[in-house]
Amino acid sequence: MAFDPNTHLAEVAVGNGAIRIHSDAKVGTRVRVQLLARDIILALRPPTGLSVRNALPGVIEKIERDDEYSDLVFVNIGDAIVISRVTRVATESLDLGVRSSVWVLVKAVSMRGHALFS
Repeated sequence: MAFDPNTHLAEVAVGNGAIRIHSDAKVGTRVRVQLLARDIILALRPPTGLSVRNALPGVIEKIERDDEYSDLVFVNIGDAIVISRVTRVATESLDLGVRSSVWVLVKAVSMRGHALFS
């Protein structure tokens, strides 16, 4: 969607929103963005006062147990699913469940965009 040569961040459409990532892709290029579940933070309200610049609203579609102490939370952000790995304590204390509204937070430096050439 856009590229800032000063910050070296590209704005990429994802789901119903956009995220900023490190990428040299030109405007209009399709990119593949890898979001690691361990790098995704969930919030119950829009964030303020954080260094995180990528915040996308979504709805939880599914929660699966990952291991004894953590869950995988599948969040629909509009035509895309993002998976967040959170502690079971977080799932319970935030009262996360199917159809819960959440904000998906991810640091721009956690991602790299790779251009796809047709």
